[in-house]
Amino acid sequence: STTGLIAAGFTLLACAGCSSEPVALPTSDATLVDVVTIHHAGGQTASFDGVLRPRRDIALGFKTGGRVLALSVQVGDHVRAGQVLARLSRVEAIADTGQARAELAVATAEATRAGDAARRAAGLDGIGALSEADVRDRALTASAATARREAARAVFEHSRATLADAVLVAPEDGIVTERAVDSGTVVDAGSVVVRLAAGGPEIEVRLPERIRLSSGTMADASFWSAPDTIVEARLRLVGPAADGALRLRTARF
Repeated sequence: STTGLIAAGFTLLACAGCSSEPVALPTSDATLVDVVTIHHAGGQTASFDGVLRPRRDIALGFKTGGRVLALSVQVGDHVRAGQVLARLSRVEAIADTGQARAELAVATAEATRAGDAARRAAGLDGIGALSEADVRDRALTASAATARREAARAVFEHSRATLADAVLVAPEDGIVTERAVDSGTVVDAGSVVVRLAAGGPEIEVRLPERIRLSSGTMADASFWSAPDTIVEARLRLVGPAADGALRLRTARF
């Protein structure tokens, strides 16, 4: 399962430059780890820690703040892309959208009337029916009404977007690993509400920089939670540079 950081034991095959002495690695109090054993020519081995992690850890939050109306998932649930995970209370957003829609309707009607008046006035100054100033004023009134209509339209579209932002959906398939809030909680825009593990499981190993692994190296992985199970894993990447005082590189299988 990718829902937690699960203990993993590792055996890497066809590794060159390994030492027969175990290498002490820093441990994390947030995870359980098991021994990773690397085998290479001559029968020598070196032992390392390995941790099972999701390939992607995705923190999800609302684009707008508000009170959480409902959380529809629990930790451990498998979710699909597009599935609704949580909703904010939308009473105020619905009211704002209704008001913005009404104001857009009024502004549209005013722009239509002003435009019609400006079109009827066009050319009438040439025959003396209207003064040149009157024709110009009606054209300016129509332009102002059109600008107010577009401003009202922008407010309406923004209110609709705010209404849509009150729904939190899964961006891809995954497993819920955390519910950071409960129903009724007031959250800020961008704060974490749900966390997903996505992209399948990976085993992370921290290796001394002297050890060189080629892409595609195969490994056997065993787990404390399932001591009789051994699974195959393939090296996906190795960090380009070592970090920390122990000069360790991250390898992901």
